[in-house]
Amino acid sequence: MCSLPVSTQVTKTPTHNHKLFTPSFEQFAQQITEECIVGSAIDKVLFNASIQLTSDTVLQAGGEVSSPIHDALNWRISRFGQQARQNQAAALFLNENQSCWQAKLCEPVWDRKKQKPRKYETPVGAGSRAYLPPIPTAIRQKIADRYESPVPADGEFWTWVKHANVPIVITEGAKKALALLSQGYVAIALYGVNGGYRSKDALGNACAPYLIDDLVPFVQSERPVYLAFDQDAAVETRKMVNIALARFSRLLTQVEADVRILQWDGAIGKGADDLIVQGGIELFERAYDTAPTVEEWRVLLHLSRQLTLRPSKLVTAPDLSQVQLDTLPTKGIIGIASPKGTGKTKCIAGMLKPEDTVALATHRVCLGRNLCSRVGIHWRGDLDKFNGQFIAGDGYTLQVGFCVDSLLAIDPDRFTGCVLIIDEVVQVLRHLLTSSTCRKDGKLPALLARLRQLMQVAQRVIVADADLDDATLFYLADLRNDKQPVYLIRNDIKPQGYAVEFIQAPNATAAIAKFVEVVQAGERVFVSTDSKAGSKRLAKLLEGLNIAYLLLNSETSGGADEQAFITNPDQVLADADYPVVIATPSLSTGASIESDYFDRVFGLFYGASSTDADMAQGLGRVRQPIQRVVWCAERGMNLSKVSSSTNPLQLRTALKTRTDATTSLLRCQLREDVQMALENYDWQSDPHLRLWSQISAKTNFAMLNLRVALRVRLRQEGNRVQVWDLDTNPLMKDQLKQLRKDIKTAEATAIAN
Repeated sequence: MCSLPVSTQVTKTPTHNHKLFTPSFEQFAQQITEECIVGSAIDKVLFNASIQLTSDTVLQAGGEVSSPIHDALNWRISRFGQQARQNQAAALFLNENQSCWQAKLCEPVWDRKKQKPRKYETPVGAGSRAYLPPIPTAIRQKIADRYESPVPADGEFWTWVKHANVPIVITEGAKKALALLSQGYVAIALYGVNGGYRSKDALGNACAPYLIDDLVPFVQSERPVYLAFDQDAAVETRKMVNIALARFSRLLTQVEADVRILQWDGAIGKGADDLIVQGGIELFERAYDTAPTVEEWRVLLHLSRQLTLRPSKLVTAPDLSQVQLDTLPTKGIIGIASPKGTGKTKCIAGMLKPEDTVALATHRVCLGRNLCSRVGIHWRGDLDKFNGQFIAGDGYTLQVGFCVDSLLAIDPDRFTGCVLIIDEVVQVLRHLLTSSTCRKDGKLPALLARLRQLMQVAQRVIVADADLDDATLFYLADLRNDKQPVYLIRNDIKPQGYAVEFIQAPNATAAIAKFVEVVQAGERVFVSTDSKAGSKRLAKLLEGLNIAYLLLNSETSGGADEQAFITNPDQVLADADYPVVIATPSLSTGASIESDYFDRVFGLFYGASSTDADMAQGLGRVRQPIQRVVWCAERGMNLSKVSSSTNPLQLRTALKTRTDATTSLLRCQLREDVQMALENYDWQSDPHLRLWSQISAKTNFAMLNLRVALRVRLRQEGNRVQVWDLDTNPLMKDQLKQLRKDIKTAEATAIAN
């Protein structure tokens, strides 16, 4: 759509001191046409219907001169304000009612505040509006084909959309919306990611955010709404975009829209139109088809923030122990971030020399024994001690593994210059800072002080975890305090995923019914669960079916068979016949079942204690890519006792408030030095408190979003997740209820006897 200008002469005079020349109208028209049709994949028919190319001085049929650009943008023509100029031209992006939504000028206006030309102009006084362009018949047919729904060939298209049950895509910028409409998507553009809502009232006063009027009719009645905003590379820009997306999606959810947020590789194309042009419509369709819900997006965002430290060595290896690591530093902290089942422990063992003094810290006895066996050192519980020194069968030893609960048994002076190993470091530190066993008898401050001492006397500190994060590495660096940067090895391999049948149901009865069906059919099953009570019910259920099992929980893990399994599971499975193995978190970390003994893995997670990361670890104990059947409670129960906040700062504030209140109550009983120490305590910079608050915030987030978090994590790790929405199985519910009673009666009888 073009309006002929009075003149098309080229002027050599720079405008705003940032352009060397002004293109002619024909040159500008050609530039815009190529930019839209070629550069943004906009259908030519839609381009002609929705974009008007015009000069700002147009000669009308009666000889009168009009200024369409000024008129479209509500600019006043005055001697001292905006002036119509015959050399100015614009591409006007028109709404269905022929009003101008946005304009791109041939000679951009200079933005004095930002000190650069503005790319686009919007009508003065219009406020935040949605772009609703005219849709020609050919494009309507594309939309009908994509959604397999009839679309009227004429009439007001957007009035039809308001009442039609079709998904819509909301994006930023007219060209992106037109590109998507050209592919048959119903797309609405905003001026930017903040353009869909307002946080000020008509008088400019701050108020609760609300959706702009243009959007409200389109986002009601559970309509699927897809947000397809730019995938910016700049970290700060991305952070601001995510904040705006969170606000916008929250408002859309409040009006019961079914919101999903598209994500794609911004390196291929920043905007939706760039992605289509440079990667093909297939890439956009993939992003659209796999777009996460708002809840899933929040979890993905949470996961993406875990480890941002730049790696010192980046590898892509299925087995880290096979990677040449000859250039490792001889002192300092070495961090290993690598997926489950990629040989982290074997890699650590390969870093050790026979003569090294080694201290290996863990958080579970069974895990510690297993790690010591694999690394080739001694477990503290198997050693004697004389005169402060550990004695093995062949003499004194300084190669010792221990639980962090027993840190005080390790003399830093004797382990000066050692290699300190903390495998599964995220879980170990979480146990140290939050477990009741480490707080018992008020010994936690002494344990933390001893950890700091060991960190500082060690020659090298080697830590590893599939879920290694910034918080852990910064904490350890603070404790060591040698100003050396952490040497981070990051393994970006994506292990072979497995199929997951993810059962979403009000309770575990449907999943347990399937478990019974499977084991009765003769399959060998490994069960990972976070509930000791749940593991006992399963065991009782199997007894009634006359099916043998091995149960691993805190009550049984001291048995001979259980200890043997924890130490060498594949050997036990080769020698014994256990159709079912049931494991609680007593086994979930560290053990590795490499053989193809099992046919299927079940995960039954009640939200008793484990986070989504712990559950994924439990499901990954069996390394073979056999099918997993998973049920998980919607929310977990293991929230922080201080606060359920997911913000570390708020958790520290809540703890300080509690401490201040307790101090006030006990002030008269406190010594003066204790009272002064509490008053002068730095609540913000203490590394132990900072990590505690970060761990607690992460745990709270997991508990509040447990089912979604596990589902997203399993997908993120490369597994093929299929969701099944099932109801309660009434027969299994009754059976489990009776089993609870039987177990309770048996335990009461045992206590009485």
